[in-house]
Amino acid sequence: MSPLNEWGLWGACLQDMQPKAVDLISVKTQVQIRGFVAQVNSSLVYLNSHKDPLQVTYRVPVDEGAAVYKFEAHLDGRVITAHCMEKKKAEKVYKDAVEAGQTAVLAREDSRSSDVLDLRLGNLPPGTQAELKLSLVMELKVQTDGGVSFILPTFLKPRYSPASPDASRDSEEIADVENIMFVSKQYTYEVTAQVTGAHKIAQITSHTEVLSVDMSDNALSAQVTQSRGSNYNRDWTMLIYYANPYKTHILRETGDRSGTGLMKDDLLMVNLFPEVPASSFSNKNEVIFVVDRSGSMQGESMQSARATLLLFLKSLPVGCFFNIVSFGSSFSLLFPSGSEMYNEETLGKACALQQSMSADMGGTEIFQPFKAIYSQPPKAGYARQILLISDGSVWNVNQLTDLVSRHAHETRVFAVGIGHGASTSLIRGVARAGRGRSEMVFQQDKIQHKVMGLVTSMLQDSVQQVRVSCEVEPTNRVRLVPKLPPIIFGGQHLILYARIPADTTVKAVNIQGSLSSKDLNFAIDGSDVKVIHDGEMSLHRLAARAQINQWQVDQEEDISEEMITLSLASGVISRLTALVGVDQEGKAVSRGNDDMMMCYASASGFGPASVSFGSLAAPPQMDSCTNETLSFGGQGPAPRAERRQMRGFAPESATFGSPAAPPQMDSCFYQLLSFGGQGPAPRAERRQMRGFAPESATFGSPAAPPQMDSCFYQLLSMDSCTNETLSMDSCTNEMLSMVLCSDESFSMELCSDESFSASGNELMAIVNKQRFDGSWVLEDIANLCGVTTAVLREKNPAKTEAAWATALALALLEKKHQAAQDQWSLLAMKGRAFLDGCQEETQALLDAARVLLEAHP
Repeated sequence: MSPLNEWGLWGACLQDMQPKAVDLISVKTQVQIRGFVAQVNSSLVYLNSHKDPLQVTYRVPVDEGAAVYKFEAHLDGRVITAHCMEKKKAEKVYKDAVEAGQTAVLAREDSRSSDVLDLRLGNLPPGTQAELKLSLVMELKVQTDGGVSFILPTFLKPRYSPASPDASRDSEEIADVENIMFVSKQYTYEVTAQVTGAHKIAQITSHTEVLSVDMSDNALSAQVTQSRGSNYNRDWTMLIYYANPYKTHILRETGDRSGTGLMKDDLLMVNLFPEVPASSFSNKNEVIFVVDRSGSMQGESMQSARATLLLFLKSLPVGCFFNIVSFGSSFSLLFPSGSEMYNEETLGKACALQQSMSADMGGTEIFQPFKAIYSQPPKAGYARQILLISDGSVWNVNQLTDLVSRHAHETRVFAVGIGHGASTSLIRGVARAGRGRSEMVFQQDKIQHKVMGLVTSMLQDSVQQVRVSCEVEPTNRVRLVPKLPPIIFGGQHLILYARIPADTTVKAVNIQGSLSSKDLNFAIDGSDVKVIHDGEMSLHRLAARAQINQWQVDQEEDISEEMITLSLASGVISRLTALVGVDQEGKAVSRGNDDMMMCYASASGFGPASVSFGSLAAPPQMDSCTNETLSFGGQGPAPRAERRQMRGFAPESATFGSPAAPPQMDSCFYQLLSFGGQGPAPRAERRQMRGFAPESATFGSPAAPPQMDSCFYQLLSMDSCTNETLSMDSCTNEMLSMVLCSDESFSMELCSDESFSASGNELMAIVNKQRFDGSWVLEDIANLCGVTTAVLREKNPAKTEAAWATALALALLEKKHQAAQDQWSLLAMKGRAFLDGCQEETQALLDAARVLLEAHP
């Protein structure tokens, strides 16, 4: 792991309860990638330079599919090794040890989201250097463009909490939240990676890092290094392109003969890319596009979502039903009474909404719109599909995945997570619960590419009656992990795990199913199996995590005992287990204050930047609870009653003249408050508040990050893109005057011809002009290709003008936008279907269109 928002070490002194900074000395992360598996080992070195022992805690984002199985602390030559234990027992062991003055460690999943870990080190002795080590393993899938994406989560942005979340906090709070500290000194940061395996490596690159790649002569391995400072506002990413990533790849990992259950057997990992017939696409779908319009989507994320929605609308097949749901603090449906048939009229209404969309709907109340969708039955005879696009900044993940899982029999869910820090637990969790697919998008220019891949999967008929069989010799029982058969999508990376007895030989693996009344069979010969021996037992732990994830969304009865048993056997933590360790050799520390409060890490180690406790400015992306301890207008810590109000205990009648903040208020509210009561912010500072802050901005400036949530605007109840000013009490007796968005505006008309031309987006201009039935109008094509309408009419070999215009549009897409074919392939399919319906010689017409365009470049 690495330094990030909500990752850092903080301490509260046992003796005097004054905040004490803990120096972060270095962070090192080693990544070992073998084919489609990544082993990650991170080491963070801290120093308690104070004379008193500290209680420390920090939080870290992880990929929700990662198997976390090892947590250690190294102090004064001693090693505290954490062991997997039932969660409540682990918490009690930790608490008892800390109260007895022993040094202890605890690692557990946040009860609200499986992609956030709560890690604790109790009783860090004075003058002691602590090295904390965390190990996990992740599976990597081949992306739509053929790249294998490795993402190291290093960024946890503020997440929205609904008014009445069903999800509870951790089962036992170890201590109250009172004192918060920040890493305030520069430290070293290093990531190294080794890529090995049977695949030849074509290229290794990153869109976030500057990498040094040392490739072996045979291209079967590579060493990757990178080093830089620690101001993080994004995740660490790396893309690996193998020469032939789509080749079936099977690994057999030997088990631990002294182990139990899953860990004792050998483990088979199958990587397969099943192809399905193109004719399997169906128009018998009810497709609901759910788009996040909360304030955190502002800027490029919203622009990309709008452009993607246009592609989505134009790609829908004739005869389907559709609807659009926008959500923020509230939600709205394009067709309130339910999905409507896709035709020229309904497409026009959808495009009008698409043109006006902006990130203006407040917070991220994602549960209610899904609840409203499920409250209406699917259209009879149509398969209901939901496509969610969101930056995933919410806490009530379990609540939503439980809802999606209950309706998975009637509705499939696909999801796209936009930007760094998006919740993988939400995006991947709802897709898994809804038996769909998900994508995480970090490059804004890739979102259409990935979403259209999801749409292709959505419109594909479901593969039914999936069966997996493994022929072994001698005959023996082979068990699939997870127990449920996989979901198959054409051309998409399918990963299977199976337990096989140690004394058997794999002869063949067969995956069967039916699609549109046709049988499918994918056969894999046993000679393709490669046997590996891994001391970390990475594949076994990944299989355990996959089973745990499946159990957590399936809501099976009486699986708690099975989940705990599997978690304990594999060492992989779950929502019901945790890792805990106690230093049995070190001396107990002296407890000078039985009523001490442990600090809570709700913000990150920000490296070279420092926090001024004399201002209200909050660090970038800081979660709201951090502001509880920051000073009120330079007057020192806020009184306890006011801090309680800031944590959400404010009465309903609280006004802006009090320090009370609504329960749902995210940290951005505090980030934007208080320029020291000096009146309206200068224009440059207002630009910073909208996300244009220079990298060198300090916490003493009013800069707010680009990821700023909309809750601030939601609370002020005013149009944020005007020249109006607001004066208000910023939780003190001082007044704040602000200009929100000044004379500039974020709005962009992405759907107008003018905006497409201005942006140079010729592809979207062509897409925008397609009609619902797949055709184009000749006048529009004349403008797009730069040839007069008269010339086009003169050269028309078709029976109808619409058919000729459609052939020209398809030829124009092929000529100028071949590299983006995956984005327009579905609407091109619809265009060809239109030509076939016109009883035209489609191929001859397309050839004539290509000839004309070549003559008029």
